Order: sequence, then structure tokens, then C-alpha cells
Amino acid sequence: MQGIESKIVWRAVGAAVSMALILCVTSIGLVLHAANLAAQARVDTAIQQVNDIAIQWISTRERLKLIDPQACDPQTLVSIRQETLLNPYLLEVVLLNEQGMYCSSIQGLLDPALPIPQAEYYDSDTGARINSSAAVPSLPTFKTWMTNFDSFAGYLDLRSVVAIDEQTELYHVDENGAFLAYAGGKRGLVNKFGTLGTGVRTQCLSIRYCITAKADFATSVRLYWWLFAVYFSAMIVVVAGVYMAALNLWRNYFSPVSRVLRGMQNRQGLYNVYQPIIELGTGEVIGCEVLSRFEDEFGRLRPDEFIPLIPQQKTWLFTEHVMQRAFDDLAGVACPSISINVYPHDLEDLQKLQSSRGLKNAKHTPFKLCLEVLETEIRNMNALVHSTKWLRSQGFSISIDDFGTGYSNLQSLNQLAFDYLKVDRSFTTEIESAAIKSSMWPNLVALAEALKVVIIAEGVENQSQSRILNHLGVRYCQGYFFAAPMKADAFKAFLLDPHLCQS
Repeated sequence: MQGIESKIVWRAVGAAVSMALILCVTSIGLVLHAANLAAQARVDTAIQQVNDIAIQWISTRERLKLIDPQACDPQTLVSIRQETLLNPYLLEVVLLNEQGMYCSSIQGLLDPALPIPQAEYYDSDTGARINSSAAVPSLPTFKTWMTNFDSFAGYLDLRSVVAIDEQTELYHVDENGAFLAYAGGKRGLVNKFGTLGTGVRTQCLSIRYCITAKADFATSVRLYWWLFAVYFSAMIVVVAGVYMAALNLWRNYFSPVSRVLRGMQNRQGLYNVYQPIIELGTGEVIGCEVLSRFEDEFGRLRPDEFIPLIPQQKTWLFTEHVMQRAFDDLAGVACPSISINVYPHDLEDLQKLQSSRGLKNAKHTPFKLCLEVLETEIRNMNALVHSTKWLRSQGFSISIDDFGTGYSNLQSLNQLAFDYLKVDRSFTTEIESAAIKSSMWPNLVALAEALKVVIIAEGVENQSQSRILNHLGVRYCQGYFFAAPMKADAFKAFLLDPHLCQS
């Protein structure tokens, strides 16, 4: 059983692992979906921030256009410094003339004038010349976005756009939406990943600027950790559920009753063994008791392990299976009688017996069929009386099995139509001693004669027991002294060899 339990556990583990692998594969889709969501979130954030910068700069730009400076005088400086302070994204404003940048909102008069940084591209919509990496006059080591108009230029601080980083690129597009020039973030990101794909999202502003974001796994987890937590928690629950379901399924599959029922259905696993019934006076085999055994790929089950577990609604089906197997095994064998154990509740059901296909088939065999019922399991004696009378009328024999272990009422036994009284092996075991049961044998023989039935002694294990029984007038017996239960081929060989059986 430990081997079977190990198989059950490993098969359940296999089912759980398979489900885990399936869920892991599906989790790739979750990761990709989360990456797309993360990329879109970055794009949306960047768009919102860049759009805010654009609105602020357009407002500032329109006011700067109203300034008509003749020189870098105090009034002009106040005006451009005021615009610098009002715009949170504006680092510095410079005024331009033919000599270059001559006036700064931070440094004031620039003397000599500084050269104007060369524009990277021209924005035809606004008339601005753009340089995405221009050095700020007041901070020469810091480079940022410069928007250059004819008379002034503004240096915009994109550091406040937190979404424009190593995973985002801001760029200018032409009227057809084609990439025109880099504006901020990770240079070359669009060329490498394109504008749309797994974890890549793009969105454009009305001012012909676009933002493309690429989200990696770490970013996805950081932004959507709750989604991963819910999914993997659900995955653990599902895998655990699959494991428990598979465990129960395989336990049910490997259970003795399931194995036996499958064996009955596909005629595998269940087989019969046959123990000869011997006539003591002659040593001849007058029949055999058919005993069911079970062994399949998962191992052997003892009769006391599987027979009591067969559902009551399946017991007659099981009996018919044993019966038909015996007919098939012993076809062509000169065996006068075969005895088959029957569940009492089946033998008490006359309607079931009358419609039985197995009993109908038994009439067309050369065997005398004897149905054995345990004395200890008889519950409805009245029903059994009617059934046994009908069975005997159909040519079948009835045997009371393991007699002496129950509390049969002699009056009821007298009413019951039966042919054989099989005395329990405990009486045979004690026959050589002075035990109480050994002294009851003469009474048992007398009882059988009074009931006009034949005694069969069970459990004969040595020659001394067989001689005593023969002396007492017991005619038939069975036990290991003569032969153990054997498979069909061995039983056939036993019948053909007259020296295998001695009284």
C-alpha cells in the first residue's frame, strides 16, 4: 500500500506541476500585459507633463514676443526675469541680435555676446529652432532643451518631466508623423524598439511631438505589484487545489473498490482460484469451491480487503463475473460441481435471481452449480427460504457456509431448502484435541442426517484430521492437506493426476 500511496502522491504532484507550468506560461502574458500597461502609464505621465510644459512655454513665448527691447536695459531685464520666475519650467531667457546672445535673465548683459547654438531642427508650426542639448549660458556644464525664436530663446528644464528618462524618448515629428529629431530622454530608443510593440507605447501631442516609452519587467512589477500579487496568490491556490483534487482523484482511482470495479468492467485483475472438494472414502474430486482473487498492475489485494468494499448494488454483478469466469476457466473439464459464494442480500432477492443472466447461462454448462451463503450474514430467513426453494427447483444446489460460527435457529434451518452444511474450519482444527468443539462433531453429523443434507468439513490440514472425520462419517472435506486454492491450469492438472489426492 505504501507503494501505491507513493504513486498517488507523485501523480498528484505531477498534476500540480503541470498546472503550475501552464500557469507560468500564462503568466508570460500577464507580464507582457503589465509591461504594456506600465509603458502606457509612462507615456500618459510624460504626455501630461510635457503638455503642461508646452502650455506654460506657449504662454511665456507670447508675452516675450510683446517685449521690444532696444538694449539690455533694466526694464527689459525686469520683464524677462519676471517671465523666468513665472514659468516653473524655464531656466533662463536670452535675447538675440546679429552678434548672438547679448542679454540674459540670469546674468544680465552678456559682453561679449555669446554665439547662438546651432539648431538641430526647425519647427515650422511655431517658427522655432530647436536644440535638444544646448548649454545653458549661466550653467555652461548643464545642457537642456533650447527653443530659439528670432529675437529671444528659452532654455526649458525637462528634469521635472520624471517620465522622460532612460526608458522614454521625446522627439519631434514631421507633418506625416515620421521621426524628425530627438528632443529628450533616451536617444535612439525609437530606432531600437519602434513606436509600438510588447511593452512599447507611443503617444503624440498636438504640437507635433511624440513620446515613446519602453517598460521593462522591473518597472512592470514596481508599478503593478498588486496585479502580480493577486495572480500568483491565485496561482498558488489553483495549484494547491489541483494537487488536492488530483490526490483525491488518484486515491479514488487506486482504491480497492475502484480497482475491482474496473477489473469487472474490463475483465482484468480479477481472477479465480479453485480449491478441490474431496470425497474422503475414495479420494475423488467431487467439485471445487471458487474463490475470487485480485491482482493488477498496482499489486495484489486480499479477499478481505476488496470483497467487503464492493457496493451493495454491484455485488450480484461481481458474483456473475466470478461465475462466468469459472465457466470459461473450466470449460471442457470433468468437474462435477462448482461452489460459488453469494452475498446473502442477493440470495434473498428472488426477483434478481429470476432475471439473472449468469444463472441462465449456468443451466447450459456441464457443471452442477452450488451457491454458498454464510450463516453469519443471513438477515431475512423468510426471503431466503423462498429463494432457495426456487433455486433448487431450477437445478441449483444450496450450501450453508461456515456453519457453527453464527446462531442459526434449527427450526429456521429445517425450513430452509439447502443441500450442504459446510462446517467452519475452527471445528476441524480442534478435532484432534479434547476441546469443546471437537466433541460436537457427532452432533453435527447427526444434525446433517436429520436435515437430510451432506456435511463438508472445511480446513483439513493433516492426515490425522481426515481419518477422524472419515471415521465420524463425514463424507466430503476440503483443506490444504489435499490442495490449496489454485489457478485454473493447476486445478486442471490436479484433476488429471489421481495420485495428487489421498485419503
